[in-house]
Amino acid sequence: MAADKLPAVWPLDPHTRAKHVILHKYLHAWLPIIAHHNSRVLFFDGFAGPGIYAGGEEGSPVIAMRALIEHAHLAKITAEVHFVFFEADPKRAAKLAEVVEPYRAKLPPNASCSVHHGSCSELLRELLDSLDANKRQLAPSLVFIDPFGVSDVPMTLVRRILATRSCEVMINFMISYAHRFIATKEFEPHLDAIFGTPTWRQGQAMAGPQRMAFLRQLYLSELSRADVSGSARYVRAFTMFDKVNKPIYDLVFATNHAVGIDRMKDAMWKVDAAGGERFSDATDPEQSTLLSAPDVHDSGLIHMLRTTCAGQTLRWRDVEERVRLSPFRVLKRPIQKAAKDPTQGITIKSSSKGISDDAVISFA
Repeated sequence: MAADKLPAVWPLDPHTRAKHVILHKYLHAWLPIIAHHNSRVLFFDGFAGPGIYAGGEEGSPVIAMRALIEHAHLAKITAEVHFVFFEADPKRAAKLAEVVEPYRAKLPPNASCSVHHGSCSELLRELLDSLDANKRQLAPSLVFIDPFGVSDVPMTLVRRILATRSCEVMINFMISYAHRFIATKEFEPHLDAIFGTPTWRQGQAMAGPQRMAFLRQLYLSELSRADVSGSARYVRAFTMFDKVNKPIYDLVFATNHAVGIDRMKDAMWKVDAAGGERFSDATDPEQSTLLSAPDVHDSGLIHMLRTTCAGQTLRWRDVEERVRLSPFRVLKRPIQKAAKDPTQGITIKSSSKGISDDAVISFA
């Protein structure tokens, strides 16, 4: 349903619940890591909503604040932590201010939250422009962009965020809307802005899964373009399907930090596909389902390495990077286990019993 057709507070969808679990898990990992290396960090929720759902369930702003308030290592998070919530609808913004107030009181002294009524794109652009004018940079941030439908969060703005040191984005890319309205004239300016290129028009001649795959890959490619300022080295997209196996949106994560992509993959792989919803790894068409039993992950990891590294001898850090750029998690145990099976053709030479940092791995 379009944002302007929703009431101020609406029911929670199962796929939104799963997305919120991922957000909470990632914030739980992100906060102590980013706060350890920086004196000030921010979490932006660009489409914050009212902060609560019709059944009393928590919205993303509350989930984010609780990730800090209830953190097991809260005492070690000494950096300033600021939660910044944007909401364009005045009624929802007012409700959000009311909902977060009890949690504001529970924040530690080094943390704060603020609610801003206005467009996510406009407010972020104003902030970045002001920082540029004063020759300052945005503090290390996680920017959560979770709109309804096709919104005007342009690729140029996303790149400005990623161009700043230690800033990451988590984007709800509504691929179903882009697919549905690709031939609608009034949506052309929106799609030009979202993709940052007119190339999306090539998808008009396509249909069904082919068009979806094209639009998805184009969006990810634009996020990771090496010839522009603000590209992301690591970009993963996890597709949310509904109960009839129809893709709804892609949850896209972009970062330039190895630890960031590692922790995001941890969050994704550990989420239970409740309510019939599930994620699949959209960046690899051969990897149909991401949420699987551990043995499925491990066998997929080994298959990927044997296929892409066949005939090569690589240092562990190079193997680690290949895994990082794949759908799989960086785990040593499955590789060690595979090396004990002669049929796998994997040999490990290491200065320790396991896989040390100076290890060399050969693939037959």
